[in-house]
Amino acid sequence: MPALFGPLLFLAIAGLWVAVKRRGRSQLSYLDACATASVLSGLGLLSLAPHQEPRFMVPALSGMVIASWRWHRAAPRYFWWLWAVFNLVLALAYGVVHQAGVVPAARYLAETSVFGSPVCRRIAGSPADAVCAPQSSGAAGEASDGRWAAANVTTRALFYASYPAPRHLLTQHSHRADQQLSRVKLTDLIMMEDEEVRSVLSAQPLVRCALAAGTDNGLVFTQTEQGGFERSLLAVPASADLARIRPPGSSLALLPIFRYQPHVNFDHIGEVVQKPMDRSTFNVFLMCQK
Repeated sequence: MPALFGPLLFLAIAGLWVAVKRRGRSQLSYLDACATASVLSGLGLLSLAPHQEPRFMVPALSGMVIASWRWHRAAPRYFWWLWAVFNLVLALAYGVVHQAGVVPAARYLAETSVFGSPVCRRIAGSPADAVCAPQSSGAAGEASDGRWAAANVTTRALFYASYPAPRHLLTQHSHRADQQLSRVKLTDLIMMEDEEVRSVLSAQPLVRCALAAGTDNGLVFTQTEQGGFERSLLAVPASADLARIRPPGSSLALLPIFRYQPHVNFDHIGEVVQKPMDRSTFNVFLMCQK
């Protein structure tokens, strides 16, 4: 609560303490009693929940303001300077840094994975893998000679230890029939146990790392049994412990294709503080096999 409400919390506690000490409980106003009870009861019930986040306590703000409003005029001037600085710091932390890489990563997916008229060209020596790109990117002139062909292209994007990606950024234009040939399938791993995450990762289609390393944006796909082409991406903050979710005995490797900084997941603030420059980024990896 101090991290969420800052000086207001201490003002509310001090105001309530003075009110009880001077007037006695019997003299405590009904309004103050109701406001205090709402804050304490909410705090007590939410403390029993297994998953806790500071934002869950936002409804307590109104009760704290009511409980301390008589003391706002009595507060010294430095209190309001402290209050302004506190809110400025939190505005920067939650508005600029906290989970800041999720939206740019979604935009990156939209730019590189949702495009019109996708065409794919098989890679020599690897019949199951292909390079796919929009036909307008330069492959249009080569499509007629047989090396490029239209195909259904799917990017499987898995978000781990972060907010889910905003799906509206990945919507396809309904008036373009060819837009349905390239799509992004999002999977949120944030609420899964480690064993479930490992199972999901093990089931993803993988391209060969050696083939993907020389392409822009990791636009190498592997062919599925249905005849389409797919690739798998893992979006994750640098502060996450990937060793916990790596499938045992797997040849899975992660090829970085996108990086955004600053990005901080406050659930991992301890790890970020230890190495702030290395662990304050949000990364998108192409999942490949060695």
